Amino acid sequence: MIRILTDSASDILPAEAEQLGVTVIPLNVTLEDGTVLRDGIDKTPSEYYALLKECHKLPTTSQPSPELFERFYQDAAAAGRPGDELIRRLGGLHKFMNWDAPILTDSGGFQVFSLAHRRKIREEGVSFVSYIDGKKIFMGPEESMRIQSNLASTIAMAFDECIQNPAPRGYVENSIERTTRWLHRCRAELGRLNALEDTLNPNQLLFAINQGGTYSDLRIRHMRQIAQVPAAGYAIGGLAVGETADEMYDIIEAVLLRESMASRR
Repeated sequence: MIRILTDSASDILPAEAEQLGVTVIPLNVTLEDGTVLRDGIDKTPSEYYALLKECHKLPTTSQPSPELFERFYQDAAAAGRPGDELIRRLGGLHKFMNWDAPILTDSGGFQVFSLAHRRKIREEGVSFVSYIDGKKIFMGPEESMRIQSNLASTIAMAFDECIQNPAPRGYVENSIERTTRWLHRCRAELGRLNALEDTLNPNQLLFAINQGGTYSDLRIRHMRQIAQVPAAGYAIGGLAVGETADEMYDIIEAVLLRESMASRR
């Protein structure tokens, strides 16, 4: 989720702030007699300017306290509101960040791993329970692609299950088959989104993700499967999630060397 907080020095209009979901924290304005006003709250603009006419010295301003920012951040997090629509209205991540180099966004597959005790996986996708407020959240291949399309990143990662290591072989086999089916759905949905007239990045690229736990033969099998699905690139996922460093390097070597991925990773 993404929320934007700023102070009132931004001069954003209240209507714009409401439309974009921006929270504005007021500056403190101190008059010459020591009176402290909260910018835009304690006085209307006309009342404030009337006070200025009576002052012999210009008022001073000060940043809101760190405690006030912290309180607003906590409120924003507790609200649990998604932010990809806001980033879309702001023109996508590149404009939002003022960054003209490539941006890669992840699919949410890692949350399938990190929120394992709060999720349920089925063919359609994954149901989560928010760690903030207990709200139910569903994420599938189509939802992941739509969020990443709104963010307008250069590269969108395919939705997958990041498997915790070690995991039973039978579970891993079923998981990589499902991840392959999800890849087909991701590709179809991103193709549809890229073709829309109002999409922010019609050239958004899709990267597939290789899974297979710590089983080298399953990793190679899955790489062969996803290599049959046209994608701009292929990544090795599901590493550094419980296996040893040696196991991680063995998996990388097995997939890269045996499947000649090096030029496409």
